[in-house]
Amino acid sequence: MTNVKWTVLLLAVALTACASGKKSAVVPVNLYVPSSNPSGHELLLTQPAITGGQLATAVDINGFPLPGSLRGFTPFIFPVALAVRNRDMYVVDSGARKLYRLDLMTQILSVVPSGVAYPWTRVQVGADRSLYVLDQNSAVIRRYLPMQPMQFIGDPAITGSLEGFVVDTPDGRIVASDKLNKRLIKFNPIGGLGWPMPSPAGSQFTALGMLASAGERSLYAIENSCACVAVLNDAGQVSEYIGRGVLLQPQALAVDHTGHLFVADAADRTLKVFSQGKLLTQYTTQALRVTTISALAVDENMLYIADGAGSRVQVFRIQPQAVIGSETGR
Repeated sequence: MTNVKWTVLLLAVALTACASGKKSAVVPVNLYVPSSNPSGHELLLTQPAITGGQLATAVDINGFPLPGSLRGFTPFIFPVALAVRNRDMYVVDSGARKLYRLDLMTQILSVVPSGVAYPWTRVQVGADRSLYVLDQNSAVIRRYLPMQPMQFIGDPAITGSLEGFVVDTPDGRIVASDKLNKRLIKFNPIGGLGWPMPSPAGSQFTALGMLASAGERSLYAIENSCACVAVLNDAGQVSEYIGRGVLLQPQALAVDHTGHLFVADAADRTLKVFSQGKLLTQYTTQALRVTTISALAVDENMLYIADGAGSRVQVFRIQPQAVIGSETGR
């Protein structure tokens, strides 16, 4: 029934567009809609995948296309990173060497001017809709604000090689992992200056990786030395380690406002979900209908997976009230 409902809906959209003489921003043939939930339970409900959008060569400050600027549907080639907030989705497409903004309401795609798009580029979007861009191994973060000059956030005097960062922190500051010096750096987004956060128990992290936050009073950092995720407070103190003995090679993570921690494990090609420090369930890439998990992003109750090799962003609705088993798709 689900497949039939989606088919009817997409046909209705197409017929409406034809009747009005206008092209629809949503191209039904480019949306992958599975006939049933592949996981077999109700934690993640599959939504239509995003494979690109209708390209606009010029947009206004709100992202709406200017007259005469709309072109045809432009597909993603190899999306490697993404960030989502409300209707703004930013996608780093290393295959196209472009940094895109996709309006999730209109499906209009536009290119971020001067935006870099390499396999090592990472992005975040702030509450004020500003875009933050980091090239891994760089000492600075670029900040893009509408109608304002690009801002550089960083302090080369104290930062060596930044790898991951988050902007959704309780105090409104940016926290980045300094891979070279094995520590966390907190930045003021206004002045751009930074200062090191204390290391846990007076020692150094050994191999900090990607970070995540859900606006709560906790940060999540991949600690590669133990193949686990460290949970830290605002002072940089570790309250617990998640996934020891369960994670093998964590490479990306995201957390929602209810406390679900999503971790992509490159070793066994799974997405592992933790709650209250315990493994809740896990998905294989086959169960998720993705080829690879290049990056993760969460906004509200939606999970977004950048599937680089699959040339798409797979979307799921998170169901926090679900009754979950221990393992899925294995």
